[in-house]
Amino acid sequence: MNKNRIFKKVSFAIIVFALVVGCVVLYQTKTYNNGVLEIYASQQDQYIKLVLDQINLKKDTSGSGQEMIRDILGSIDGSEKEYWTLSKEDSLLFVKDVTESDRYRGLSTASYYVSESGRSFLNSLEKNKVKHRFISQSGKKYIASGVFFEVNGDEYKICLLTNEKYIINNNEFMQAQIIILIGVVLLVLMLLVVSMIMAGNIDIKQSQIDKLNEQIQNKNLSIEKIESELSMLSEYDVKNTVFKEKIIDRFMEKLENKNITSVRFETVVFSDAGAYDIFLKKSQWMLDKKTLKFEIDSVKEKNAVMLVFIGHSVNEVKNIMQMIIGANDKCLTPCEWRKSDKKLKEYCNDYLNKIIEQIGRHNSI
Repeated sequence: MNKNRIFKKVSFAIIVFALVVGCVVLYQTKTYNNGVLEIYASQQDQYIKLVLDQINLKKDTSGSGQEMIRDILGSIDGSEKEYWTLSKEDSLLFVKDVTESDRYRGLSTASYYVSESGRSFLNSLEKNKVKHRFISQSGKKYIASGVFFEVNGDEYKICLLTNEKYIINNNEFMQAQIIILIGVVLLVLMLLVVSMIMAGNIDIKQSQIDKLNEQIQNKNLSIEKIESELSMLSEYDVKNTVFKEKIIDRFMEKLENKNITSVRFETVVFSDAGAYDIFLKKSQWMLDKKTLKFEIDSVKEKNAVMLVFIGHSVNEVKNIMQMIIGANDKCLTPCEWRKSDKKLKEYCNDYLNKIIEQIGRHNSI
């Protein structure tokens, strides 16, 4: 019997299901995050467009276009999550972050946009058309929005870079994700525990059913054995049959396998065939099914019968013998086998040999 077979199968299925659910949740979370970033990027594009509109309104006024643009960018509040860059052709003019540092001024754009994705985005900007792209800078991911424009014949590129982690790790946004993930994990765990408990109970019930089936099989075997023994006995009418000497061993083996504590052996030598016939008639009425009769074939010139009394007391055997034995018949020395003695088959053979020897001595006298 394969123990815990259902439990193992269900456990494996639930673990696979949990892994699949986990992968689906991670995929959906990533898709959701990308959706949020895309929405933020679109809003950021509008912010860039608003700055571009202000620049276009003021570009015809007197003064340097570069100073005008710096003034507009300077009016925007600095933030640690956002970076503004202003470049003219391939040179950086202004980088605005929370420190409002000018350390990049005069350097090339390649010195700031060090990544391939950053340079590719900068080179892809179109005139007066705001666009965005997700880029990497120094191992960090940014949402980059930018536009290419002209002021007083000079070409400028303005970009706004927002660090993704400040959007994804927003307290309310992260709290919502954590609550969703915890809910999914709890549901999967609850499903796992409930399914495993149910599978364990099914296995217990199955084990009980298997044990009952095993007991039923054993009972059936016992019943078949009993029926076989009964059929064997029913083949012979014990009360009306005198068995042959050659099958004594078979009967002794079967008797020894049963819970029998004592067997008494008696032997009768009849004076003639008529006395033997009278004995047979009386035995049909006087002997029960616990008494077996065996004809001693080894003694040809005498009619001799060995009686085997199963579970009878000494007094019962004496009374029966007195009623069925004729006056001229001779009873030889009886004996009784106890369960503590040698094997019944061996005991019977020893007794039978002694009886045959005793009959032979009587014949020689």
